[in-house]
Amino acid sequence: MHSDRTPDISVLVCTFRRTHLLPNLLRRLAAQEHLGSLATEIVVVDNCPDRSAAETVATLAAEIPSLHYVAEPRPGISNARNTGIRHLRGRLVAFIDDDEQPQPDWLHQLVKTQTETGADAVFGPVLPIFVKPVEDFPRLYEAAFTQSSDAPTGTPMDRKKLLWFLDRRQICTRTTATNNVLMVRDRCLAKEQCFSPVLGLCGGEDTVFFTQLRLEGRRMVWCKEAVVQEFIPPERTNSRYVTRYRYRSGQTTSFSCVMTNPRRVGSLARFMAAGAVQAALYGTLALLTAPTNRERSTGCLWSAAGGLGKIFWSKGFRVQVYGRTPKAPALAGRSAKA
Repeated sequence: MHSDRTPDISVLVCTFRRTHLLPNLLRRLAAQEHLGSLATEIVVVDNCPDRSAAETVATLAAEIPSLHYVAEPRPGISNARNTGIRHLRGRLVAFIDDDEQPQPDWLHQLVKTQTETGADAVFGPVLPIFVKPVEDFPRLYEAAFTQSSDAPTGTPMDRKKLLWFLDRRQICTRTTATNNVLMVRDRCLAKEQCFSPVLGLCGGEDTVFFTQLRLEGRRMVWCKEAVVQEFIPPERTNSRYVTRYRYRSGQTTSFSCVMTNPRRVGSLARFMAAGAVQAALYGTLALLTAPTNRERSTGCLWSAAGGLGKIFWSKGFRVQVYGRTPKAPALAGRSAKA
């Protein structure tokens, strides 16, 4: 890491009351390997009105000169990201969430793939670390919180190629998101407000953002070696949480059609029709398998919830997911792989 010149890479971390996780994340970012002469900065945007991360970042800045703190008290992840983008100086910009940790060569792999492919954006896998062991259906929850694929590095992430993410083992897979991505700043982040403040509390703003980039012809590719791991607290490892998550993901799929330019009304109609079939089919399977196979029934329930979200996508049905105060669990459980 370097602090005496304009950085080549900016890493943006938006945080909201997760000071128990920040030191681990920021130290791992500062220790990224194989970057050679590339200078890097880390920008932390604190979205807590009480500036809960200020002291933590100030303490770590003594050992990480490239670390910078920005306060954004207006609620909503979109406000935090838009403010952070205005403070970045690097030609390349990496996004990572405050409840994640990168592998030692994470940035190197993203930059290498971008250099070799000339892509506008590069995405990598997100693998879960459960703070406490999952007692019921651990494989199902492992799949639910995994964002990954065996597709070769450099595979384009256009609409057709996105199908390789729809692995039957992955119940809650997301495709293009801001929790593990590297972008070329002047190609992807030149707008005044890249992320819609309207979606700041309900989520889905990153899906709309990347959908718009795709419509504008930006090239997005996959890098399977650029791995980050996400800490999953116990309060998320229950069927109610994942059902809600899948419902919101379905909503995002639909409303992203009408929040881009041009609006894709035909695509919205197709998603809603597919959602109706999905909800009916998997809802029926969830009921039929409940007495004999609870694990399969649970997976079907989650899929049905995704279908319902595609139907009930309008503003009145959206749920708030940002701005809630997270708990601070101890970092126990399955250890991270090196």
